[in-house]
Amino acid sequence: MTVGAYIDLNPVRASAVHEAQDYAWSGFGQALRGHSGARRGLRLLVSAAYARRETTFEQASLVYGSAIQGFIERPSGQGFASHEPHPAAADFESEAVEAKLEAGEALALYELLRCRVRHFSAGLALGPLAFVRQLVKGLSPASKDTARRCGLCKAVDIYTARWLRGGDKVSLPRRRQA
Repeated sequence: MTVGAYIDLNPVRASAVHEAQDYAWSGFGQALRGHSGARRGLRLLVSAAYARRETTFEQASLVYGSAIQGFIERPSGQGFASHEPHPAAADFESEAVEAKLEAGEALALYELLRCRVRHFSAGLALGPLAFVRQLVKGLSPASKDTARRCGLCKAVDIYTARWLRGGDKVSLPRRRQA
């Protein structure tokens, strides 16, 4: 779900829109506007993230909307963790995020999703540890374990199958010039 939220936030990072759902070609926005295929896809995405639990569109849109805002719900034994909307996330302050990046600090999920993250575009495989290991074994059964934790965020453990060299794994989005 984290990668889906990152993709839906592409137009926000590009300063094309202020909110992800306002972008005309956003799957999340299309689902909120009533497109049946997009609604089904959103339900499947959230269901997969919650260990294949059945979900209604209302639950899926609330959970995914929370993910867009940087709140990833942990599945609970009773089903979805909460039906209450989260408080609005703070505004993205590029100066504060830049200071954290320069200091080598981990970012909040909300901040990470609004930055450019090389792991999401060049990391080969990205996701939970078990998923990355299974994928690498499927590609090359004799290969060693190459899964590495991306220590970019406090909220979620994200692993990649290929470690990226260089120090620019996360950068602030480029702003459009007027």
